[in-house]
Amino acid sequence: SQPLESLEIAGRVISLVPVSRVMAMFSRETTQVFEGEKAAHAAIALQKRANHVLITDAAHKPVKVVSQSDIVHFLSTRWPDQMKDLTLASCGFGQSDVITITESGTVLTALSKLSVTGVSALAVVDANGKLKGNFSATDLVGLYSTGNPELNLTVAEFLTKYSPKSLTPVLENPNASVLANINTLVSNKVHHAWSVDGEGKPSGLVSMTDIVELALNWTPQ
Repeated sequence: SQPLESLEIAGRVISLVPVSRVMAMFSRETTQVFEGEKAAHAAIALQKRANHVLITDAAHKPVKVVSQSDIVHFLSTRWPDQMKDLTLASCGFGQSDVITITESGTVLTALSKLSVTGVSALAVVDANGKLKGNFSATDLVGLYSTGNPELNLTVAEFLTKYSPKSLTPVLENPNASVLANINTLVSNKVHHAWSVDGEGKPSGLVSMTDIVELALNWTPQ
């Protein structure tokens, strides 16, 4: 089809485009935090949907990149005692609508859904709506590995070929504690955990962004 042909052409020429040109297409500025500032400053920046924060020294030279994973891993060892009884359900986590993509849907369709909805991950479901996998930006590392983006592959084919781990989604009980969820995310090295209903259909999603937001905004009742 014409859209796929155009994307394949783009795939062949993208290696010739300077990074600066791509950056100029977006208004978001690079998030920087001075290394002498408190960790909360980095967490606040990550709360705003940034995946990484650049840490600089007094001369504004980069010294490190801090990610959401770093913050959540830190929280897993220092979770406040007064928050240990919080559950995912009591915090309202995993109760928003889940955006899905069928196993037979194309990668192009999945990318379009991520872009239009602004969600960080799609639930990959079978013909009966049962959860079979997870599709997010992290899975796109293999997109240009063959020189041309394989956007016409089905999601199932693409994940099997480039990101098989995502075909085993990490599950979490909505009644689990937030700390248990943090440990689940950290131990499995994932950014998302899904909840399913009695039929195995996705019913909710908890992300590292949710955890960072809770840590910053929670106040004792």
